[in-house]
Amino acid sequence: MPPVDVVIDDVLIAIGAALMVVNIRRYLQFMGRSRNILEEDSHLMLWRNAGLCLLVFFLIGYVVSIFYTSSGIVLALVLFFGSVYVFAALSLMMKLVDTSQRMMSSAVDEAREVDAKTGLLNSKGFASAARHYLQKHPDKGFLLVRWDIDQFKLVNEIYGYDQGDQVLAIIGSACKDAIKTARVNGYLSADHFVALIPDDAVAVKKTAQEISGMLAGIDAPLHLYMSMGVYHLDGPDEDITQACDYALLALHAAKTDSSSVAWYDPAMSADLLERQRLREQMEPALESGQFEVWYQPQIDYAAGEVVGAEALVRWRDPERGIVPSMKFIPLFEENGFITRLDEYVWDQACRAMRSWIDEGNDPMPLSVNISRRDILARNLYEEFTDLVARYGLDPSLLHLEITETLFISDPEDMNRLVERLQAAGFHVELDDFGSGYSSLNTLKDMMVDTIKLDMKFLQGGRNENRRSRILSAVVRMADTLGISTIAEGVETREQADFLESLGCHKLQGYYFAKPMPEADYRRMLRAHVLRAEDIPSA
Repeated sequence: MPPVDVVIDDVLIAIGAALMVVNIRRYLQFMGRSRNILEEDSHLMLWRNAGLCLLVFFLIGYVVSIFYTSSGIVLALVLFFGSVYVFAALSLMMKLVDTSQRMMSSAVDEAREVDAKTGLLNSKGFASAARHYLQKHPDKGFLLVRWDIDQFKLVNEIYGYDQGDQVLAIIGSACKDAIKTARVNGYLSADHFVALIPDDAVAVKKTAQEISGMLAGIDAPLHLYMSMGVYHLDGPDEDITQACDYALLALHAAKTDSSSVAWYDPAMSADLLERQRLREQMEPALESGQFEVWYQPQIDYAAGEVVGAEALVRWRDPERGIVPSMKFIPLFEENGFITRLDEYVWDQACRAMRSWIDEGNDPMPLSVNISRRDILARNLYEEFTDLVARYGLDPSLLHLEITETLFISDPEDMNRLVERLQAAGFHVELDDFGSGYSSLNTLKDMMVDTIKLDMKFLQGGRNENRRSRILSAVVRMADTLGISTIAEGVETREQADFLESLGCHKLQGYYFAKPMPEADYRRMLRAHVLRAEDIPSA
């Protein structure tokens, strides 16, 4: 039987050797788990190198002890305590890896839930935070408010999207301190923000005041005003995403009713369902010919004759009849379908002109609308030149209406496009002049053939005389610059007579005729009348 000290040596050596094998495997495991984060964490790199040094050091000590030590106890102690020490160090390193991975994972999750532009929670982050807050306070009532900035698209269109993003970033930073009623703040998209506030009418009023005050204090290129939709949350299990949709319906109502705040009503859900149905039906409707091009006559009031028309689109649904354009045009502008619909309208307008000429009639120009989406999505010069060539039309018969905000947002590029179109023979019109942020000073930079004056400029307010003088100055300046004018939205004979007295003879509006199907427009032309009510019955 061997001595006791020899047995102890053998046991210590066996345990130490086993631990050293475990340590080698544990170090390899550590390297595998930490490979993805070593470059991100310099402290972890130091621990990795320290672990390797310890492992190598004790392995060398083990080898040295074998060859240079006569006593087995030295080898046993070196191997045993060294292996234990390395095992403890590697265990600590593994915990550091796990902690670092959790921190990185948490940072990634947080980044996914925060909007980089505004610094606020995005839709996913807001839904999660709001749900958590509701569950922590199940006995209290809360409201979800969704608010946006009225006409914020003008900031983007006039001053550029970079400027718009800067304004949104400032708002996002200010929200955290300015809206004291908010338990959770968030940013959804575009210029839409959201907040969770206590269920209290006073809190709603205070929230609106705090948002308005915050916007008033922001250094922005235009005055910022907000509209707000309010939705009552039923409890901690409420679907936050759906609640945001309901609040959006209330927000739309606030804009429609010209009020700054509106509460959700269940009847509003019908509008949400209607928008979804329109989205689902727009493609089949275009393919089946449900969209019709109608024409609103344009009158030379002084000469007493129809001189053209504006081509407008109407949707004739087989079940619902005519769908109001205000229901589907804004929706199509949002989802981009407007580009396909515009292309269809342009084609149908040219087809109608070709048909009218082929019947032996004098050519009659038609105006068609161009949206911002069209400018961004296609080569308009090539598209329009190909279009008139396909139908064998004189380009001057196709009048292209471009909105005023498109010119102001990028005047150099727009003028280059306009000059190319004019050189090809097209007639370019500036639409809705007077409805936005136009000025007489910018008129000199807009290289257009015609400006369309919006008669809404004369409506409302106490300074009607001043408005009339401004309108008169616009007509005179346009004439001085060699730009013709046409007034749209003429609803009374008094307006028509007044415009004629200013020298604006070309008019368009309900006083003469509403938009009408192509057949009715042709009958009006053949009857040589100025008003739709004077068209002889078929």
